[in-house]
Amino acid sequence: MKKSAKLLVSLTLTASLALSGILAACTDPEPDDPCTEHVDANGDGVCDNCGETVSTPEPAEKQLYDGRWITPANTPDGEGATLKLKEDGSYYYYSAWTYSMGNWEVVEGNYTYYKIEVGNAPDASAGDDTTAYEATEQLVLTAFDGASFKGVIAEGRIWNMERSTLQGTSWNSLAQEADYVWDEDRDEELIASLELCETKDASAQLIFYASMTNEGALFDSINGNNITADSGSYEKSVSGDVTTYTLKNGGTAYATLTVNADGTYTYTPDGEEGFALVTEAWTTTQLLTSGDEYISLSFGGAAEDAMAELRLWQDNSADVVVTRIKDYSYETVLSGTYTQNSDRTITLTFGEESYTVSAPDENKLISVALTIPAGEYVTEAAEITLTGEVKEVGTPLFSFASGTVTFGTTGASPTPTMDGSLELVLYSDGIAEMMVTVSPAEGMVFTTVLDSGTYTVDESGTVPVYTFNFEKAGALTSSVAEGATETAATLELSYSVENASGTFDMGVPAVINFTVEDALLTYDWSAEAVYTFTATGIEVTAASPLPSQEGNTVDVTLSLWADGTATLDLVLHTAGSGDFSAPASETGTWTADTSGMIPTITVTMASAGTLTSAPDYSSATPTGIDLTLTYTAEGISYMTTMGIPVSLTFTGILTGHYSIG
Repeated sequence: MKKSAKLLVSLTLTASLALSGILAACTDPEPDDPCTEHVDANGDGVCDNCGETVSTPEPAEKQLYDGRWITPANTPDGEGATLKLKEDGSYYYYSAWTYSMGNWEVVEGNYTYYKIEVGNAPDASAGDDTTAYEATEQLVLTAFDGASFKGVIAEGRIWNMERSTLQGTSWNSLAQEADYVWDEDRDEELIASLELCETKDASAQLIFYASMTNEGALFDSINGNNITADSGSYEKSVSGDVTTYTLKNGGTAYATLTVNADGTYTYTPDGEEGFALVTEAWTTTQLLTSGDEYISLSFGGAAEDAMAELRLWQDNSADVVVTRIKDYSYETVLSGTYTQNSDRTITLTFGEESYTVSAPDENKLISVALTIPAGEYVTEAAEITLTGEVKEVGTPLFSFASGTVTFGTTGASPTPTMDGSLELVLYSDGIAEMMVTVSPAEGMVFTTVLDSGTYTVDESGTVPVYTFNFEKAGALTSSVAEGATETAATLELSYSVENASGTFDMGVPAVINFTVEDALLTYDWSAEAVYTFTATGIEVTAASPLPSQEGNTVDVTLSLWADGTATLDLVLHTAGSGDFSAPASETGTWTADTSGMIPTITVTMASAGTLTSAPDYSSATPTGIDLTLTYTAEGISYMTTMGIPVSLTFTGILTGHYSIG
């Protein structure tokens, strides 16, 4: 995922020459040809022509992405771990058994670290320095698979850097290789930062890099080829607009990768038909794993260690993938579907078998116990438990609300009837909850969940139609009130329920049963934008007539309305003059291409021009995904609510959520 700003964090090298500034005379006090240009080819600080002391410029400040970072174990004949941070914000990391690619950033804060080469906690018995040091910067690596690893930046080192290995998580400190010069043409291919895949359930990585022992080395996990750092290599050839990489294992070619003129990729195993690779790989909406503990599986022979993953995808398909530890090859052993339930559990269906993924606990953790049956790859059935952390617990989107409703009541201390209200809240994860609020006595107000379920939305017509499947009230569908237009409509829902229980805390838990017939709930659809994109704290690069840009930021809300219009609302935060709001400071139009699974939204604004949305695959959940717009405003002029004319220039990433339903 692209950064909103380029991160350039300097590491000052603690090396400089102390210059006396004393000029030494030439050996010949009256040379016939005075020295007009000093030369110091051997770097000893003395002019080679005349012997005069000359100045040597201080070395340039090294950036995080200059050169590469290595562990103390890196030696020409015993390679340790290497981290390459690229200027574009991407990274790749490799060692003998570990490979990782993704994006990096530096986060400021207060971080504790220990000056030890290995581990994240000192061993006093081994003579480690047990002092807890403090730093203000942390390096965060986010891999393409969503895993995040961190290390503290201080004193020209990366301390206690996390890394993922086949055995779990380990820690090493890394130092920048000061004399290493990265050769863009030879060592670092652009393709090294891409995650390639065949299909959504066969993700693959291809890393070209320069190791300490093997220039032009290769890591390839495509199509089951798992080449180690010591044996993989490649050769590159260019013909016109087409670049071809010949991939070798032990010196023998086994496949080619072709970068076509249009930027697409074709992978061709030796003697086989080529197939396309894509870079915008499907991202799992949810991933559950067997964790750090290996499971024992039999692959046609003796039992061996393996890991297992449950992958849930955007199209409601589900796969269980097992990875063999001995060679890191993987096989899909179960394929099926999943559904999201109204209680936030998930039902998995694999043929005749079904399993339930638990609802998130207080730590957002979910789990499932399932059986891998004997089949093509696994020869003996195995029971496993997979766990994970939910990527999103639904946030409220909007609600249908009623006026005063009279309920029939029974249960703990009821009256024959009780007045109250209903509110149907729709969440971003496809869950709907019917809330009931009652006031049994003066000054007493109680609210509880009366009913829950799931919802879907049909947006094929002018006005959306919502269908609800409640646990107690059953299936209900919204309708449109009379007088609706293309830009203004009220949605109505008629809700009936009999003896639905609600639990209230009236000092002690009390259960009251509610009965209501055809209670009317409404939602003013015209009052809501079809899509809303927002960003806060965007840095202002130019603002007139404000005297200074330092510290000026804007909050932006881009609303896309049902009539095809778009409006931009701004709030300007200045360093010293206060805040200034500007509703509808810029207007425009928008369209949406909904032919694909995820819509492509095009916005045309008066000042910013044409903008196109892009999906953020790392944000995907079973029922939605974030869409982003890069908004560049150059000299937007508007009148603030204070009556002050202001002209602003800024660039920011605006984010909106699309519910797949």
